[in-house]
Amino acid sequence: MGSMAALVLGLGSATPGFTDDAAAAIGKDLARCAAIASRDERLACYDALAASRGTTQNAPVAASAAAAPAPPKKEDFGLSAAQLQKVNPQKQLESISAKVTSVWHSASGHVLLELDNGQSWQLDSEDPLLAAGNIVTIERGALGSFLLTTPSRRTHHAHRMH
Repeated sequence: MGSMAALVLGLGSATPGFTDDAAAAIGKDLARCAAIASRDERLACYDALAASRGTTQNAPVAASAAAAPAPPKKEDFGLSAAQLQKVNPQKQLESISAKVTSVWHSASGHVLLELDNGQSWQLDSEDPLLAAGNIVTIERGALGSFLLTTPSRRTHHAHRMH
């Protein structure tokens, strides 16, 4: 299982509210990721695992702090969204990795993906190698676009549906 899994399992048993079942599930997931030969796919697996288990004892506090926007400043009054971004840049995620849970086609023939994080994405083109269980990476592109990269290194323009 590896030293990382042992560390997580050891820490889990010492953390209040962390059950033995949760520690075993994390250990199993870590072992699954560790068994992946491809470095990029293994990292994507770990990223997806971290994203799916992103809850901690302090998560409600962190979530409420992140959810509360900063109060507007008088000196920012009248600035456009682009100008505000320059004055007060907010950090945004640049990419995510997630597991594809299902692939289907819409009535109009577009390829649609459901990810394990609950998001739905529409692709610009068909990918016959993309299947449920694949780990994909979605990155920000130019001009507000998004690029989805598959394990076979194919890149598609993607549009978030939900």
